[in-house]
Amino acid sequence: MNSELIQQAAEAADTAPSAAILLLQSILVKDPHQDQALQLLAYIHLRHGRRSKAISLLERAVKTHPENAALWRSLGVACLSADRLPKAVHALSRATALDASHALSWNYLGTAYAAMGKPFDAVRALRRALSATADVSQVLKQMAAVGRNFNLRTIETWSLRRLIAIDPRPEYMHALGLSLCYSGLTEAGIRQFRKMLLVQPSAAIAQSGIAMGCQMVSSFHPLQVYEEHCRWDLINSRDSYSTGPALLRRRGNRPLRVGYISGQFTDCSHSFFFEPILEGHSPDRIQSFCYSNSQTSDGITRRLRTHAYRWRNILGCSDDIATDLIRRDRIDILVDLDGHANGNRLTLFARKPVARQLTYLGYPNTTGLGAMDYRITDSMCDPPGETEHYHTETLLRLDPCFLNYRPPADAPPVRRQSTSTTGSIVFACFNSMSKIPVDCLQLFADVLAAVPDSRLLLKCQSLYDPTLVRRILRFFAARGVAETRISPLAFATTRFEHLLRYQQADIALDSTPYVGTTTTCEALWMGVPVVSLVGKTHVQRVGKTLLNQAGLPELAVNTRTEFVAAAARLAAQRSRLAEVRENLRAQLQKSDLLQGEPFVRRFEDLLIRTVMPSK
Repeated sequence: MNSELIQQAAEAADTAPSAAILLLQSILVKDPHQDQALQLLAYIHLRHGRRSKAISLLERAVKTHPENAALWRSLGVACLSADRLPKAVHALSRATALDASHALSWNYLGTAYAAMGKPFDAVRALRRALSATADVSQVLKQMAAVGRNFNLRTIETWSLRRLIAIDPRPEYMHALGLSLCYSGLTEAGIRQFRKMLLVQPSAAIAQSGIAMGCQMVSSFHPLQVYEEHCRWDLINSRDSYSTGPALLRRRGNRPLRVGYISGQFTDCSHSFFFEPILEGHSPDRIQSFCYSNSQTSDGITRRLRTHAYRWRNILGCSDDIATDLIRRDRIDILVDLDGHANGNRLTLFARKPVARQLTYLGYPNTTGLGAMDYRITDSMCDPPGETEHYHTETLLRLDPCFLNYRPPADAPPVRRQSTSTTGSIVFACFNSMSKIPVDCLQLFADVLAAVPDSRLLLKCQSLYDPTLVRRILRFFAARGVAETRISPLAFATTRFEHLLRYQQADIALDSTPYVGTTTTCEALWMGVPVVSLVGKTHVQRVGKTLLNQAGLPELAVNTRTEFVAAAARLAAQRSRLAEVRENLRAQLQKSDLLQGEPFVRRFEDLLIRTVMPSK
């Protein structure tokens, strides 16, 4: 009789939940330990957001039926939905112990561990789920997400490769390409983006991945890099001008309307350079419109909103809708802050929504777009007459430095006394692994060979992955550098902690061929001199303009041999190192790099001249 009533309640659970609840309660009055009725009643409460009630019922059920794996699983799912994570793990662990063949229990257990910030336990649980199910796609997607969210790139790439073998979707191929690049395997990442283009020939994000990635591989000639950027325009701009050309508006005496577009209006490297501009705009000269394509928002986002004249959210808006919005705002000049970085809206710029378009700040190269009119740089990064042929844009040089850096207000003090006066020299590189290919690691190994007692501190998020760490340690060991001389660091929970780790370093080694920008500024602000290898293009020359601002032009060198020599020479000059550390922050404070108001006025003058050139 109970089974028939429970079946009736199950059929009514979605369409008539109140009736189903009354029916189940009547069953439980007669038999308080009826496990099926308890489980179904808990499900209905959970379905309607009454999590505490569901958990209470299921806790009652497992006390009576402690060997029932299904009840433990339901309790675990209910606790997981209520964010009671330790209880969820306990319940789901009991479920898997009672029935190790049930894939769903392992899957939920992996989810609970991931939510608790225990990715290695999550991966172990999900591997058990894989072995217990025939439908592995969902589990593989979950494993890839754990790898991505916790920077376990080896897990992510393994999961995505298996997923692509089952279901070769373009989005999985793109995710694999990114993961390989973040692991320092950029050439493999580029190959994956090319495979994606075979499946989806007009995929803008795939060609953007190639364009960005080839800058990180020294085997690509600058002309090849330029051609890859132009190829984006060829395959993505065929129908871009369907909205019609924009007209240059007569501005008269009103303020210039400047539109900034970015997917990174958040707490990232952009903000240290963009916020001073946005905050410093003179309202009688510039009205700033921010078009945000950011996936998330945070305290920096909220702060930027207060500085903007108008704030628009275009995430999820089609290019047609965004174009109409920009034209209704009567924008005079539209500024791209992302280039080919993730979150960009280059397809929107390709439509030419305004007559003057400009790229700046967030990308160290040409966009390759015929519709992009200008690119802001300086004469040190792009010496006049030397790099114009690598750009589709007209170069606008904002001298003496195209950047304005605002250090974090809560940055720790510079270390008062260098430990290098009594101990080993510590070299450091805090750049992303995507910027540290094999030939860059080889350069670092050459430096360590030239300074035998030295150590190398590597810090980036990808080094949370123990497999990647082992790969790097093996690389150095094969070149005679003992593992004890390499110190890999991964997460810093706060920016203060991140900057504090520069106090362990004596000399920073810049990445190559894609040099650092924010990391270089951070190192210099923390009193750590940076040795940078200078190349022929902007992406290889930012270190030169930053070191010139810091009063250390001799550390921007032109060859690998000079790089090793400069690092070794500075390492031998202990008193010089101490002097640099003591004076570097003050030197930066006096430099054009940190002079916010004069920089913003020059920046505004450049924009106004660009839109309304003098006769």
